[in-house]
Amino acid sequence: LIALSFLLFLDHCNIIHMESAHVLRSSVLKSLSISDDDPKGLASLEASSGLKFIAVDQYVFWMYELDDAPKKIQSAEEELEQLEENQMAIEEELVPLAEEFAKLMANPLVK
Repeated sequence: LIALSFLLFLDHCNIIHMESAHVLRSSVLKSLSISDDDPKGLASLEASSGLKFIAVDQYVFWMYELDDAPKKIQSAEEELEQLEENQMAIEEELVPLAEEFAKLMANPLVK
């Protein structure tokens, strides 16, 4: 039991990579009398160990998202900068129109 737990911990910390990590996880949970479908037991095990057990495909997806985040942030910042430049250009175009509007509204014939 201790050896299985230790191997699971090493796999979780990416010290070793085992293709059968899911089977190993299930075996450890069975030996601890916690089923895969028992959310309370699994939550208790995760809380006591300080680890979060996730499937490998979920881990890979999260790592891809984290690796891709700086590119997405840079792209969003560039888009925001472009939008701010467009806003400033539009506001500059509105200044003469606002002046013309104020001039026309000041005309006593409009009132």
